[in-house]
Formats: sequence, structure tokens, C-alpha cells
Amino acid sequence: MRSSKAISFLFLCLICFSSFILAVIVPPLESPDEIDHIKRAYLLSQGKIMLSSPPGMLSGGMIDSGLEQYLEFSNKYIRNIDVKITQEDIKSLNNMKWSGEKVFSPAPGTGYYFPAIYAPHAMALSFSKFLGLKINKSYYVTRFFVLSTIFIILAYSFYIYEPSVFMVAVLALPMNIFQESAASIDGISLAITVLAISIFMAAQKNRMDLNASSLFVFSFSVLAVVTCRTHMLPLLCMFFIMYYYNRKRPVLISGVAVSIFSVAWTLIAMKTTVQYNHTLHALSPAQRLVYYSTHPTSFFMMFYRTLTNTDILSGYQWEFIGSLGWLTMNFDWKVYLIISLSLVATFALCLNIKKNAGFERVSMISMALGAVFIVFLSLLLTCTDDGSKEILGVQGRYFTLPVIILSYATLGIERENKIRYVASISLLSFILIFSVSNTVRTIVRTCYTIN
Repeated sequence: MRSSKAISFLFLCLICFSSFILAVIVPPLESPDEIDHIKRAYLLSQGKIMLSSPPGMLSGGMIDSGLEQYLEFSNKYIRNIDVKITQEDIKSLNNMKWSGEKVFSPAPGTGYYFPAIYAPHAMALSFSKFLGLKINKSYYVTRFFVLSTIFIILAYSFYIYEPSVFMVAVLALPMNIFQESAASIDGISLAITVLAISIFMAAQKNRMDLNASSLFVFSFSVLAVVTCRTHMLPLLCMFFIMYYYNRKRPVLISGVAVSIFSVAWTLIAMKTTVQYNHTLHALSPAQRLVYYSTHPTSFFMMFYRTLTNTDILSGYQWEFIGSLGWLTMNFDWKVYLIISLSLVATFALCLNIKKNAGFERVSMISMALGAVFIVFLSLLLTCTDDGSKEILGVQGRYFTLPVIILSYATLGIERENKIRYVASISLLSFILIFSVSNTVRTIVRTCYTIN
């Protein structure tokens, strides 16, 4: 391994070790929507691919009543920073067992996701039950197994194609370290995205054909990401960019097959998933799409009002860097300022401004912008209240994957200049240390009673 690749791998180990520390100290289910993710993983472990939608109820499935009790118990402190977890709470969680009885529980927010992304979670839960572990231990086994899977995928990705220092700095942000430590799908979807782009970039850089195994891994990675992160649908373009250069029929066939399946799954999931009380939303997502298609002025005005609202933009910045828990654990404004400036400086050091960028760079930038556009469009159609003047429901962490794409499109020049490289590595070290120290301090202060 070249020295720069070894350094990238070293920082990956440090980032994952930091997430391991958080996985130990963060109370259960503190990641946004983690409760529903655990439900969906359990349903997959029981062989359930699609959610059920009983009449008059939100989509969900039959889960163990002991697991339902465990999830409901945690509700009392995950959304309320004034409620601290106590020793009595920990004892209660540790004593909860699998009951063997099933109850229906809604998990509508996960109905749009193809369940392949939950395979590590489902395997960990099944193995834990097989060993006779109680629910809380099963939950922590799931956390550590998912984190280990993330590390393996990222390590393999770094081996295939060396990332820019800026991309590693994005991984070191408090939000991403925190999400990788949780039993949700943010960390695993990020890792699989990096894997897919690494295979694509390696193939394009060397103008090489993908062998059967590499093409399978690439295809599965893209499929897993775009079916759980709808805004990443532009990644499907990578198949056709590769085909443009190598003219290999298996690449084209794979691209068409993955594209058809991904779009079909998204449409079926939208049709069958009941996520909202329709008494609160007069128009369904499909009806809203038709409306904005026929009223483009209203469509663009929603975007304009959203992107010119300074309070909303500040919220995106904070959430991208790290608004932890259920958006309840925030840092002092100075922390956000320092990390923002450090990240911008790292970006500047890694930025490649050569004009002969090539078609790949333009394509990657276009995919990143397309992903951002889909973020706003999807939240406009599904989460924005009737009569709202701005697009609601967008969180800053939704822009992490588009930024990852952008980092591969425009960055990587720092390794060609020793001064730039040393400066960028120094900034990366500072971002990681500063992020971890502030994250641990904030979690302990917010979640626990300190005598």
C-alpha cells in the first residue's frame, strides 16, 4: 500500500473506533427513526419482505411483544433531553426478554426501503435470539455487528480506490460517527455508497472491464442504496457511463435490470405503504406530483422560499455536521463554526480545478446535484403539510451522500502536493479529535445523570 492509502486506512480505523466508543456509551434507540429500523430488521429476520397495511392503520408488521415493550420503554427519554437515563432504567431494559408472542406494530417510515439493507441487522438479531440473549443485549450485538460490517465495507472500498482527504473528513463529522454507532441504516447506506462509487472510479480510472464478481458487487451495492435512499437514484447513471466507455453488454444488462427493479420497487412501495393519516393531508404524494407538474411556478417558488430562508439553511448546516439523537443533542454554535471552517479549508486544499476534468467529473457532479434535487422533491411530495410555504422535513444529514459523490468528482489533488497533503491531513486530524471530544461530552451531559 502506498503511504497515503495507509494513512487513509489509519484514519478509517480511528473513525470506526470512535463509533465503537459511542456504541458503548449512547443509550439505546437514540438515532432518528431507529425504533422503526429495528422493527423492520426484526420482520426481515422473520422472513417478511413487505410491510402489512391493515385497514385504517399505518403500515407495519407482527413483532415480538417483548421487543415492542422494549421499544416503547425507550420512548420516554429518546425525544426528551430533560429525562435522563437512570440505573433503574438500565436494569429494566436489561431484564426484558423475548416473549414469543406477536403484536402488530406500525413502522411506516421503513416501508419504502428494500429490506436488503437490513440484512446485517436481521442476522445479528436472529443470532442473538439463537444464543438466548435478552433483548437489550441483542440490541447491542446488532449495533456492534452493523458497525463491524460498515468498517469492512469501507476498508474494502479504500483498498479499491483511495478517497480524498475531504471525503474522510466527512466521515469524521459528529453526525456520521454517531450514526455509524447506531442500529439504523445511515451508516450502512453510507458505506455501501462509498463501495459502489469506489468500484466505479477504479474502473473508470483504469478503463478496465469489471469481472463477473466485481460487477455483481457493484450492481448489488447500487441496488441496495437506491432502494433505501430514493434520492440516490442518480447513481444508476454509473452503469451507463461505464457502458459508454467499455461497450460491454453485461454492464448494460445489469444497469437496465437494476434500474427497472429500483424504480418498480419505489413505485410499489409508494403505492402499498400507508405512512400518514390522510385526514391531515388532502393530497396523496401522487396527486401532489401531478399538481406540481402542471403548476411549475408553484413548484419552483417552494424551492426558492426554502433555499432563501436563512433559518432553514442554518438548520441544514447544523444537522449536516451533527444534530445528534432525535435532533435534540446540539453543540454550542462555536463548535459548528469551527468544524464548518475546518471542513471548508479541507475542501479547498483537496479541490482539483484542472480544466481537463473529463466526462466522469461532470457526470459525478450532475449525480450529486440530482440527488439534492430529489431530496427536496421527495420531501415536498411526502412530508410537507398542505398550505406550507416551504418544503418541510428535509434534514441536513440527507446531504451527506450527495457530498460523498461530490468528493469523488472534484477532489483528490492534495496527494500531488506535499504541502497541501500535510495541511489537509492536519485538518482531518483536528476535525476528528474535535468532533469526538465534543460528541462524547454532549452525549454524557445530555443522556446521563452525573453525581
